Amino acid sequence: MKKYDLSFPIFFLTLFYLLIFSSHAHSQTKEVDSTTFYYNSIMGATSKESIQKGVVFFENELKSNTKKEDPHYRAQIFDLISLGYFNMGEFFKSEISAIESYRALDLASQTTDREDIKIRLGNRLGRLYRRLGDDDNALKYYKNTLPFLSKNRDSLILSNNIASIHMDREDYQKAVDVLAPFVIDSTSILEKKYLATIFDNYGYSLSHLRPLEGLSFMKRAEDINKTTGYMRGLFSVKRHLSQYYRNNENFLKASKYAQEANEIANSLGSTTYQKEALGLLIEAGITTDALAYKQLSDSLQSVQEQVANKYVAQKYDYSVFQNEAQESELVAQKEKTKNRFYQFLVIFLILLAVAVFVISRLLNKKKRMEEMFKTEARFSKKIHDEVSNDIYKVMAHMQSSEELDPGLMDNLESIYNRTRDISRETSPIDINKNFQTTLSDLLLGYQSDSLNIVTRNSDGVRWTQISNEKKNAIYRVLQELITNTVKHGRASLVLIEFNQDHKKIAIRYKDNGIGSELSNKNGLQNVENRIKAFKGTITFESEKNKGFQANIQM
Repeated sequence: MKKYDLSFPIFFLTLFYLLIFSSHAHSQTKEVDSTTFYYNSIMGATSKESIQKGVVFFENELKSNTKKEDPHYRAQIFDLISLGYFNMGEFFKSEISAIESYRALDLASQTTDREDIKIRLGNRLGRLYRRLGDDDNALKYYKNTLPFLSKNRDSLILSNNIASIHMDREDYQKAVDVLAPFVIDSTSILEKKYLATIFDNYGYSLSHLRPLEGLSFMKRAEDINKTTGYMRGLFSVKRHLSQYYRNNENFLKASKYAQEANEIANSLGSTTYQKEALGLLIEAGITTDALAYKQLSDSLQSVQEQVANKYVAQKYDYSVFQNEAQESELVAQKEKTKNRFYQFLVIFLILLAVAVFVISRLLNKKKRMEEMFKTEARFSKKIHDEVSNDIYKVMAHMQSSEELDPGLMDNLESIYNRTRDISRETSPIDINKNFQTTLSDLLLGYQSDSLNIVTRNSDGVRWTQISNEKKNAIYRVLQELITNTVKHGRASLVLIEFNQDHKKIAIRYKDNGIGSELSNKNGLQNVENRIKAFKGTITFESEKNKGFQANIQM
């Protein structure tokens, strides 16, 4: 099953390349004109012949230009050549050029556009491997590119591509987890066609887990696409709705949406869409025209086989080239290691002196934190053993009495419940076992039919590198935030996103509840105190009816 696959817009590349080619001197006007002409022939993608001429021109540039040894220049040109081959459907050659661009970037100095090139290459290789059916490599390049993205729009596009792969694999929970952050922040998505695509794919994935909720999102996507007139997006929604109703054995509605999808496919003139629409009609029982379906399938399969065979036929030559390049790179790496040995030795001695000072401070801090945790544990035990049990005995005694004030019993029960909650919130945590499992158990305790908790990248954090004291603080902070959401937020969805930079942890906590004014945040003071104890920072963002968010750095 194919999903609507977004790609980065071409104008994202255009500004970068125009800056490159506009810097030539006036004495080279003829060269500038040729460079601009062939650059436009690749970027415009008007015909395969014009793209091919542009690729040949820039391949010759790499051999003759005075800047041919400049790694940054080589990275730029190989990136452009890779794009040209990709637009021609020469995926193997596009892959080789993209890898050459990566290698040149490794040798290039840091520049403002260096990460932009990596983003383009990663996205292109992800799309390339997706076209070739290599979803594992596609996922690898998509995920490696995500951390470099600063624009929400680019992150949205790439995340949707990742979710589409999970949908193809019928791993709908992973697709929901990838798209959930954008659903929560849907008000920040200004371009309606992208918003509709997110709602469409999120709704279809969610419909396999919670059918009625998923249907509501697909209906919202349908309304947006109708309003904007975006027919490709509307085809995708109609296809998903037909499949949804067929899966739920409502064949009348499945047939209706299959017919509407077929009308859109015919208006677009897309062979791929026509094949999918005809398949929907057959599955819904409207038509048995299997011959037309087979002809379309054979036509598409023939094109795919030609590309795949060409890709496989050239693979051997590329493996030889790759081995030679790796051997050359190994020699260069050994030389670099030798030259830097003494530098590292000096740096090591300096760091050793700093480490002795830092470790002595950390040991003192650790001792103080351990004392604080022991105090919490004693406090919890004392509340449970002395206060909570005594209250329970009084309640039991009063229940056996003939005359009983109901209001007094209610007050005692309320005191007992609050005492029990305090004891639980300060009880010791088993940090020594797998901390990710401990966190999952905590979140599972709050999960309910009315509250869905989604975590992102928790398995990407190397918890074994985090101190027990810091893990204890993280556990308590998340416990307090979720409790705050449950008691006051009235939220149905919570997102908890983790990121790690060495031993530093960044956590984003966001819910879609009713929010609140933050002028009085006494209830969150404990959270602030725990974070500040580790010299961390925490900020809160909330407005009425716009949810609650906490950003933690520690």
